[in-house]
Amino acid sequence: MTVPGSDGMLDGGSAAALDGPPIRYRGNTVSRFLHLTRRSSSVGALLLCLAFSATADDAPKASAGDQAKQPSADNKQDSPPRPRKIVLIAGPKDEHHGPGTHDYEATVKTIQEALEASNVAGQVKVEAVLNGWPDDPTTLDDADTIFLVSAGADRKESDHPFLADDRMQMLDKQMKRGCGLVMLHWSVFIPIKHEPRISEWLGGFFDYQRGDDPRGWHSAITFATAKIQPNPKHPIAKGVPPFEHRDEFYYKIRFRDKDDRITPIVTVKLPDVEEPQVVAWAVKRKNGGRSFAFTGGHFQKSWDDDAYRTLLLNAVCWTAKINIPAGGVHKQLAFDDQWTPKPHLGKEDLPKEVEEDWVDGRIRESDIGPFFTASIVVPDLSDPASARTVPVDDRKLPHNPNMVVKALAIKLGGEEGIPPAAVLFDKERMLLRCGWSGGFLNFSDRRYGLLEMPTIGGEVAWGLPSNTDGWQVRQDEVSSRPADVEYRGLRLNGSDVTLHYDVEGRPITERVGVEVGHGLVAFARSFDLPKTSELLTVDLCGFAASAENEPAQSDRPILYSTNAGVVTAVAAIESERSSPSLLKHEGSGVVLHLHPDAPAKRLKVLVWQGRQEQRSAFESLVAESSPPDDDRATEPFLNWGAPLVTRGETGTPRPDSPFVVDTVTVPYENSFKALFFTSGLDFAADGACYVCTAHGDVWKVTGIDEDLDEIQWQRFATGLYEPLGLKIRDGEIFVLGRDQITRLHDENGDGEADYYENFNDDLTDLGQSHAYAMCLETDSVGNFYFLKSGAVETPHGGTLLKLSADGKKLEVYATGFRHPNGLGIDPNDLITAADNEGNWVPVTRIDIVEQGEFCGHVPTAHLDPEPAEFGLPLCWLPRVVDNSAGGQVWVPEQWGPLAGSLLHLSFGQCTASLILKEQVDDVWQGGAVRMPIPPFLSGVCRGRFRTSGERADGHLYVCGLDGWQTTATRDGCLQRVRYVSENPTLLPTALHAYENGVELTFPEPLDPEIATNPARYALDVWNYRWSKDYGSKDYSVADPTKVGRDSVPVKDVTLSEDRRKVFLSVDRLEPVMQLRVQAGLRTASGTDLPLDYYGTVHRLRVAESRDGAVVETLPTAR
Repeated sequence: MTVPGSDGMLDGGSAAALDGPPIRYRGNTVSRFLHLTRRSSSVGALLLCLAFSATADDAPKASAGDQAKQPSADNKQDSPPRPRKIVLIAGPKDEHHGPGTHDYEATVKTIQEALEASNVAGQVKVEAVLNGWPDDPTTLDDADTIFLVSAGADRKESDHPFLADDRMQMLDKQMKRGCGLVMLHWSVFIPIKHEPRISEWLGGFFDYQRGDDPRGWHSAITFATAKIQPNPKHPIAKGVPPFEHRDEFYYKIRFRDKDDRITPIVTVKLPDVEEPQVVAWAVKRKNGGRSFAFTGGHFQKSWDDDAYRTLLLNAVCWTAKINIPAGGVHKQLAFDDQWTPKPHLGKEDLPKEVEEDWVDGRIRESDIGPFFTASIVVPDLSDPASARTVPVDDRKLPHNPNMVVKALAIKLGGEEGIPPAAVLFDKERMLLRCGWSGGFLNFSDRRYGLLEMPTIGGEVAWGLPSNTDGWQVRQDEVSSRPADVEYRGLRLNGSDVTLHYDVEGRPITERVGVEVGHGLVAFARSFDLPKTSELLTVDLCGFAASAENEPAQSDRPILYSTNAGVVTAVAAIESERSSPSLLKHEGSGVVLHLHPDAPAKRLKVLVWQGRQEQRSAFESLVAESSPPDDDRATEPFLNWGAPLVTRGETGTPRPDSPFVVDTVTVPYENSFKALFFTSGLDFAADGACYVCTAHGDVWKVTGIDEDLDEIQWQRFATGLYEPLGLKIRDGEIFVLGRDQITRLHDENGDGEADYYENFNDDLTDLGQSHAYAMCLETDSVGNFYFLKSGAVETPHGGTLLKLSADGKKLEVYATGFRHPNGLGIDPNDLITAADNEGNWVPVTRIDIVEQGEFCGHVPTAHLDPEPAEFGLPLCWLPRVVDNSAGGQVWVPEQWGPLAGSLLHLSFGQCTASLILKEQVDDVWQGGAVRMPIPPFLSGVCRGRFRTSGERADGHLYVCGLDGWQTTATRDGCLQRVRYVSENPTLLPTALHAYENGVELTFPEPLDPEIATNPARYALDVWNYRWSKDYGSKDYSVADPTKVGRDSVPVKDVTLSEDRRKVFLSVDRLEPVMQLRVQAGLRTASGTDLPLDYYGTVHRLRVAESRDGAVVETLPTAR
């Protein structure tokens, strides 16, 4: 028959789709909560306001009741239209089709996720219903459109969700009031007894009962690749370019004769069919209702096609009477230039996140401890009488001369009667760079204060210019050389900080504080100075070079500098009368002279700034100041008191999973207002767990037993520089920060760290954002390994670093990393590392790293000339598996069939995956299968098995944190994964790639009938492009110029005698960057065993050799 056309509007455009944020389930109804507005209600409100500004084409007029609720004309405002309610119904799971086909639930979720992140998001309210029908059918009463994808009625009428009970009567009620209707693929199989209604509602249906076909079919089915060009006169075609599409098309649809309500939307030419066939059509019903049907939709991967997706989204929205935008309905994403992946194929794109979603200033309220380590910009003190605050722009300069890269800010004063003050110590030059009064530090509220560096929070009283010489060895009156200096660490007693460092191999200790008297506050520095054989000098304080400078006539030498009425004074105090030559004004500052062969001494230096009329008061303060005797308190003084106590939560075992997840509850709410962005963990021999946090803390966690009834969190250390790794070696606690590896000591056994030892600080840094040091691990002989991201201009930027066991030698182990966030080392010293998608990194990659290897990121190759190829990764992982990688951990023997396996943690997805690996021709390759456990509370990036010590239990403990592009729901977490050996292990333990197929090994025997059915499997392959562009699209292996994936038909399946191995035979398998294997299997005991594997194939075993021996290999995929 010929179906008349209808007029409509047309515009061009394109679209994309995404793998959106998490979906929460209530019964069989899915309610979607947008990740993009979870922190910023103002952002969400703005999006809604913008979305509501659009109006629906042919929107129904408001009823009298609705009109009564509208603002009157006198108010001079229009009421925004209500969101259109779209109810998406997925039929029950279909057992007759293989993976990736007739996946009704996945289709509904994809549509929901796409609509809720689309350019019409504010105009829709989407409700997804699983298992065929809503629990409460009255939800349909206010629906603007109803969408159905399900089984048809030809096999069994009750398979069709619309045909059970009295649902046709319920739908008739909705259709009569003008509700929209969309039906997809098999759902259009309707028995002829319902022809009057379905033809009235939908315009046409698949007639399987009145035909000449041997089966009695009038309508027909064929698989074909067709050219799709939607009717350009209809709004459904907006933004949909012509495209080629493979599908299972139903044709010869039974339409009513001369039905002028129907407009063909897609008409295709099918093989061996004489006339073009209508496979998609739209209906405008007489009562204003709208309907649409499409007979394709067999393959779930069709939703990866931009044009296909836009066509279907347009159709759903058109039936809901939403005005279709000029470029069609598509998602909208905002991107961070450095971090947010740009969109490529469909559901693997990431949800919209913008900076406003990450404004969080809680760090400003936290008690961060008596000191804090960071990279801090100080004022330009080249003229000490000028700048006293830091210009905002100076904080962002990559090579700012006023940036103290390894800065230690120390709190002073603040006790009763003593005003707060602070000083800043340069740990690279052993200089006290400046002192200030007032607030301590100002923290940014961007990304929890972890993106930008803190700034000085008060008014700088004195300091040193950036070109200060620092410690010098004076060779004669006119020549000198820089002294060798080394920072040793700091010691705490309560809030008192003592600095330890070496100058020319001689130990110096320095204590800082304030002295109050005569209405003045002076900065005090007390030194323990060694005997020297050479003249050593160090700058103490900047003076204005043009000012009048005069020494005071006193037993204790004082130097003054007066500039514009402001006096700066420096005084020296010893037990004995000080030598006038101890302090000298040289150039633009006061210099301390340590003369050769002078005895070891204790020296106090007071620095003060004030008004001219206060000079006499300062001289009195100096005269009365006590000598710098060792008057430090000898009794231990606790900073943090009793531990915080929480109660853990133990998970409930499931009969279909060998894993149980427990939660070691974190004390998010606490008296210190400390933040728990957990970033590293390890266990001591007594079973205590030490956990570091990204904001500088280390906590000692005890009480981690079977029941988790009483967990104690003792604050052990504070003030570290963004620590993202922690390792316990031989009972000693090592913490990795951006400045150094710190070895923490509790010397008096009071439960808090007393000595923060600098184990090694050779790591180079510039104080830039995104330049973290991450994940601290050791090999079998005690050498340390960690990763350094960012800081491209430095020798260590984008590298894997190795530190000798004694802490004396730091070397680059491998190069070419972008922003890696995790590594792992097995008992045989096999090293793994993972990097994140971006420029020169097509998608997440996991490497087994060899020394000297280049891992792909050209700007951090540290090679000349730039490399033209990269080391092969163990595997590539698309975003749907891991959009932001964490670390890896190796499974111990306590986990049965998984012993010796590698687990990979995903910061972005908050999940753990089992990594299958094989070595072919000395080349590693493998892939990932997600573990069957619920998502963790935060973006997990570190894991440890507790396999030794007093409380060894063989369980996996993980921690992680919230941040950019993660689905985390809490700031941080500490969780436990237990292996339940009594339950089946529903994971493969090996995958081997052959020229003619894939072999999978399972620990459980399989149901032979299901396992040998080729329809139960689906194989897809694709490649990526390695380039300077951010990420990569998926490219066909057969045609590398074409975006997309290739299906590899499974011809036959062979099951081993023990029923634990299956071999999937294909015509030919090639080396590929990405191989996806899906399967819907069942164990011999009747437990469902779904499989979704993403892996990489560099080398192929020959068809005749499945025992591991390789006769020849095929070319490597790049």
